[in-house]
This record gives sequence, C-alpha cells and structure tokens, in this order.
Amino acid sequence: MKSNTKYIEVIDHYAYFVNNRRFNFLFLVILSIFGYISTFPPNENNFSIFYYSYIHLSNNLPLYILYPNEHFDYFFYNPVFATLMGPFTLFPVSISRFFWIIFLTIIFEYTLSKLPLKINYKFYFLLLVFFDFFNNLTHMQGNIPSVACMLLCWVYFEKENFLLATFFTVMAFAIKGYAGIIGLIFLFTSIKNIKKSFIYGLFWFIIIHSIPLLVTKSIPLLVKNYKEWIEVISSSTIREQYSFFGINQVLNLQLTDNVIYIIALIFLLIGFYIQKLYFKNTLFLTSWLMIIVVLFNQSAESPTYIFAVVGMTLLFLYLKNKYISIGYWIAMSICTFFPVGVISFVDTLKYEYFSKAFAVLFFAIIVIISILSKKTEINEITIEA
Repeated sequence: MKSNTKYIEVIDHYAYFVNNRRFNFLFLVILSIFGYISTFPPNENNFSIFYYSYIHLSNNLPLYILYPNEHFDYFFYNPVFATLMGPFTLFPVSISRFFWIIFLTIIFEYTLSKLPLKINYKFYFLLLVFFDFFNNLTHMQGNIPSVACMLLCWVYFEKENFLLATFFTVMAFAIKGYAGIIGLIFLFTSIKNIKKSFIYGLFWFIIIHSIPLLVTKSIPLLVKNYKEWIEVISSSTIREQYSFFGINQVLNLQLTDNVIYIIALIFLLIGFYIQKLYFKNTLFLTSWLMIIVVLFNQSAESPTYIFAVVGMTLLFLYLKNKYISIGYWIAMSICTFFPVGVISFVDTLKYEYFSKAFAVLFFAIIVIISILSKKTEINEITIEA
C-alpha cells in the first residue's frame, strides 16, 4: 500500500503540467509530428475519404459511392462533415493530412482543458485515454471530434449553458449520427429547461444542417444527400460487428437485430434508472452513453472503442469500488494495452472473436451490479461548474 501511495504522489506531483501552457504547446507540437510520421499509407485512406468528400460535394457528385481512383471504402459521414472539410482542400492531401492531425490534437487539448475535473484526475484521465487517442490520431479517424462534442455537451449541460450544450449535441450528430445519443442527458433537468433545450436544439439543427447549402446551392440536392446518408448508415454496408453483434456471432446466440436492440434499450433504461436514483451530476449517464453507443453499434470498428474507453475511464475515476476497478483494468488490458501486430493470438481475439466487445460488456455488467448492490461510493473528482 505504501508503494502504491508513493507512486500516486509522484503522478500527482506532475499533474500540474495539464494546465501549463508551455507544456500544452510542446505536447501539441510533439504529438502532431509523431502522429504525422505514424500515418502509414493504409491509414492515409481515412483522410483521403474525408478530403475528397468536400470535392465531391462541391462538384455536385454523389457522396456515398466508391471512388477507387481516390480511396478505398465508402464515405459514411453526414454532409455537414463533408462541408467542414472544405478548408483542408486548399492544400494537397499530404500537407492537409498534417493540418488535420494538428486540428485533432487541438480538439483533444481543448476538451481536456474544459473538463471540470480536479487537476490530478484530469492528469489520470489523460494518461489512461492517451493510447486510444493516439491510435485514432494515426488512423486520422473522425472519432476524436465526436467524443469531444459528447464531453463538451456534458460540460455545458452541467453549467446550465443549454445553448452551447445543444450546439455540441447537434455537432456530435452531424459528425457521427450515433454520437447524438448524448442529447438524452437533457431528460435529467427541469421541464422548463427541457423545453428551452428543445428550442435551442431545433435552432442548431436547422442552422448546422443548412451549412452544406453554402456549397451545393441547391435544397433538393441537399435533401437528396441527407436521404442517401440515412440509407447508407442504416444499410448492411457498414456492418462491422465489433460490438454485441459480434458477440452474438461468436457465441452463436442467433439473436435477431431487433432482440439486440431490445437488449440495448434495457441497458439504456438501467442507465437512466441508476442516474435518477443515485447521481446528481450527469457524469455517470454521459459515461454510460459513451459505453453503450459502441457496445450496441453495428458499425463499430476497433478505433471506435475510444468512446467506450473514455466512458469506462470516467466511471473508473468517479466510482469507488474494488470490483469496478478490477473490471476496468481487465477491460482496458483487452481494449487498449495490448498493441496490435505484436502478438498474433491477441490480434485473433480482437478481430475474429471481438474481445473488445466482451471486455466492455463485462465492465458494464460489473458497474450495474456494483451500483445496484449499493456497495459503491463516489470519488469527488469534479470541481464546481
């Protein structure tokens, strides 16, 4: 115990770096350079998809078909996302790729700075999610902005700044549709605030989803793009199985999609029940939504688990329970700490047996049991909003 306490004291000693501007700038520069160097050709494809989506949109070309001469795989994002990629197309792909990495790093740092966590817990959070952040950075995924929007929604919701909270909710949806689930935290405020948030949300939804008009100059074409987007995200084209759908396959449970969605609804309602009964701060529900949005997502890929990792880490820091702690370290060992391409057995578990999904489900069940058995205390990790 003494050695553990001493280790924690050493970590706490360096926690002040999180709020140090020079450290943040140095962190930004180093991370961007290493991120750029680490973006090997296979990973460049993700950014190429984003890059050319704006070019296709601005030339009134279909967004959701294959362009094998430019990249492989489909563009699955909202037309708003394609529009926001416009500034990056001012430069060649190889240069814009570096700016994209800088942009993602800035978003990560900004979100970290806004989290209302005590400085030592903010430092723990940084250390624990860093690997998944860097993994997404090198893959140049759109998960980082989505995670940031979900967290910033929670930040401003707790401050009762519903105008900004709804802005980040709509932006989360505009980047990755399923990230809009964070809007469910608005159910945990007064009726008056719910009505106000609904009006704000509707305002932002119209404004943000009208942005592509600046490029397309055509309402019918924009409506067509949105219809095609809804079709592609609801089709089997993006069925990756890195979720409960994979568990269903591996265990040969033969559950239909509707049954899996009912199970997802049960997990969601359990989260609502726990939030209502045990917590005032919506940190629990925010974390829970980030976990289940991946766990029951048919389009989840390996990098998508940054959502779950962030959610699990916040719960690990927030909830004081030895079983939750054990479950967290087991889940993180499977999801994060064993690198891909080093041990073939681990790779097989991750990609053929969907071990990440099993790990997150295991952690979620432990959290439910630990809280409902009333053996869990709360760590005061947040500061006043």
